[in-house]
Amino acid sequence: MADLAVTGATGALGGRVVRALADLGIPQRLIVRDAGRAPKLDGGFDCPAPPADAVPAQPLARYAGSYASDFYGPAEILVAGSALKLRIGPQNMTFDLSHWSGDEFLMTPPGESAMPGSRSTVAFADGTMTIEYMNAGDEKGLGVFRSARRPQL
Repeated sequence: MADLAVTGATGALGGRVVRALADLGIPQRLIVRDAGRAPKLDGGFDCPAPPADAVPAQPLARYAGSYASDFYGPAEILVAGSALKLRIGPQNMTFDLSHWSGDEFLMTPPGESAMPGSRSTVAFADGTMTIEYMNAGDEKGLGVFRSARRPQL
């Protein structure tokens, strides 16, 4: 089951919803402005280990290159030894990517809504890179970056 995103977890109703979901064993991601006010749940927010049947990544050079989003602007995937790095934003913020399975990698999202231990998926498919953390909310598709190397269909 995919994690359920819960907004308003620091409020009275949201806090009750989060605790009820936790009691049912439903995995969740809390979207909050102040991580210090978020409900404390057993198990914390540590990311689980990759699946036992994880699919190997392609050669890392296949992911490397320049990407662009109409909303967020340019991003770059770099090969650094045996790992990938994501460089993005006007301040060239750099994030380590760790392999999860197949063409999916994980990053630690920045900002106030990223709970300690939380991770976000960075997925590659058909000449695009989708950053889950930036793709959430009402406007789906904002976190999709298109490769500058590949023609778009």
